[in-house]
Amino acid sequence: MKRLILAFGVLIFCLSIKSSAAGQGSAELSVLSSNLSQTAISELIPIFEKTYKIKVRVQYANNPILKQQIEAGAKFDVVIIEPKMLKELSTAGFVDKTSVVDLAKVGMALVSKEGAPAVDIGGVESFKKVLLSARSVAYTANGHSGAVFLSTLEQLGLSDEMKPRLMPIVGRFSTQAVTDGSAQYTAFPGVGLGPGVQIAGMFPEEVQTYIGISAGVSPRAAEPGSARTFLEYLQSGSANALFKSQGFTPLALALDSVLVEKEPMHRLKFENDFVRFFDVLIPAGKSSLIHTHLYDGLSIRLSNSSVTEKFAAGGDVVTEIKYGEARFGARPSPMSHQVVATSTNDFRNIFIEILPSKGPSLAAIVAPLTDRHVVLIDNERIRVSRLVLKPGESSKPHTHPMNSLGIILYDAKIEISGPAGSPQIIESKAGEFAWQASGTTHVIRNIGTKIFEAIDVEIK
Repeated sequence: MKRLILAFGVLIFCLSIKSSAAGQGSAELSVLSSNLSQTAISELIPIFEKTYKIKVRVQYANNPILKQQIEAGAKFDVVIIEPKMLKELSTAGFVDKTSVVDLAKVGMALVSKEGAPAVDIGGVESFKKVLLSARSVAYTANGHSGAVFLSTLEQLGLSDEMKPRLMPIVGRFSTQAVTDGSAQYTAFPGVGLGPGVQIAGMFPEEVQTYIGISAGVSPRAAEPGSARTFLEYLQSGSANALFKSQGFTPLALALDSVLVEKEPMHRLKFENDFVRFFDVLIPAGKSSLIHTHLYDGLSIRLSNSSVTEKFAAGGDVVTEIKYGEARFGARPSPMSHQVVATSTNDFRNIFIEILPSKGPSLAAIVAPLTDRHVVLIDNERIRVSRLVLKPGESSKPHTHPMNSLGIILYDAKIEISGPAGSPQIIESKAGEFAWQASGTTHVIRNIGTKIFEAIDVEIK
């Protein structure tokens, strides 16, 4: 039996297809990250690069400096920074609001030289006593932790009394002033201390301020897909475990998610520069792994069933599935979920991932197909139409003006005729597909005993 895709051009199919690894391997992700997160991020990046074949170029700086750089026009794909500053950047349009995620937090600590005698700062009064007896206390003058410490002194009513003992540090970590002996203590987040120092104690809970780490994507990211993948990775269970091992309190929901192409029930059948085609089959009563969608997608239902979607961000949604339905899902930011087939029927779904456009949209300049094609969906990314032919009926000769995918809904027997060459007789099966390059011209005739029905997905 000839496969349907042969009828539309094996050569086009082969030239269009590419490997996922090759496509992602060309990307280089630009990340701006706070010094606070450096110890964790520097360990996570090599694992991410190896796993996703995406190169990461990262620059570290103190939180306020990062914010100033971005406001001055610094280019980046992902920024990892203090939450309040990230919110201000997103409000000003420097960061995509929909992409913002909280990753971790850490409290402030009083840090002393390694081997120094232990001190008691478990309560507010004992903390004040230690500060007032200190020879000197360093702090990062151009960093967020320094501002937090000065605010804590004000809260304790010690701002004036501590002035002679304070040592502002600029251009290096304030812990280095303790290591070289120029300061007895430093106020510093309780992570990433470096050699030669130790935590004398965490600030008392009554005056503790937690410094957060949040991340977001630039709305002008050169690699938006890679950026979203990186953000999902930073929320994974393995990333959370590493944050925790270094003294952070993880804040992100541990997704333990896989990318959609690594989810075993999503079978990748075809990929080119425009789309990825997945044939999804979840047996009745079974569930997929938690998986992440990075891009817009179209679902074409090939079953009558029901599913429950369990979203990683929270909430369950029950959906009744009707055979032949087409539904478009926009993905302004990564979406992670698990799909459970809750009815007695298997759930089968054709999922077409619409990859980021590399050129101007054709939405305003290309008229829809008119010969028996009924438009179902028409937006800035795709146009979806349905073609139905009863036994013996034919379409008129028609040309597909845009690159498109044709998907068969039911088993059928058809004859396809092009401008040249002999007609081809095809016995097509539900779920089979063909990639049609723009300019494809043909006539389709139903020579079987059943209704022929197909979905045409034009890529704008």
